[in-house]
Amino acid sequence: MRPSEGAPVQTVPLVPPDPFVQAQPGARGAVASSPPARRRAVQPARIAWERISAPLRERLGTRILFIGITGSGKTTGVKDYLAFLQARGLIEITIIHDVKKPTPQYPGRVLYDARGIFIDPPDKYPATCVLRKRNLDHMPSVDGAARVVMEMGYSDVTACLVIDEFQRALTDGGKFESAQTRKLFCEGLGLHASVIATKQMPQLMPTEATGQSAKVYFKATREGVNYLIDDRKISREHGDALLGLDVGEFTLVPEEGDFDGEIFRVPAP
Repeated sequence: MRPSEGAPVQTVPLVPPDPFVQAQPGARGAVASSPPARRRAVQPARIAWERISAPLRERLGTRILFIGITGSGKTTGVKDYLAFLQARGLIEITIIHDVKKPTPQYPGRVLYDARGIFIDPPDKYPATCVLRKRNLDHMPSVDGAARVVMEMGYSDVTACLVIDEFQRALTDGGKFESAQTRKLFCEGLGLHASVIATKQMPQLMPTEATGQSAKVYFKATREGVNYLIDDRKISREHGDALLGLDVGEFTLVPEEGDFDGEIFRVPAP
């Protein structure tokens, strides 16, 4: 039946379907939402540690960067990795430059100068020495510590320097200020001399370090991820993974290789 002339025609407003509403069976116009991408199962950290410690089994040095924002679990990750190495006898001497907080973050014998380890050697191995400030005006030398680790390696002792906050070995522009740290990154491989450096942000690091090191990435900021993607250091897929990490979770880029989608988790402290 046609409406009478002049009468308003009633129309049904067209409402676009909500793409986030799950369609009911048989419902017209409903659009099924795509299921969220499934995340791979998180692996225990020791699987990653096995991979990046492989050169130590051949008595070669390793170079590893731990990168992540404050509170991401980075320091816990370094502690867990060092415990892994020491339990397997892969490192005899560890020297940790740890001056960031009023109290030590790492367990070990406190030294104020890395050369003190030669004057008073450890009673047993593996041994850990923690470099600390003697007072407000004192700063233990990163350069001196790197030199000691290289000397130990030259004497056929497997040694590792941990620089808790890599910036202490760099200039404000991200170049090596410590010549011995640069030498450790470039020449430590064949001298049983290893280095681990931590950094909160991935920007401003020397290519001698980033290009020759395994990278352990904990949670990052959007700014940090964008930098890594724009600088072609990681893929967009890897960047998305970093932004979705929980505390204690990390991804791994081996010294020779790429991100393979795996996510790892360190045990809770």
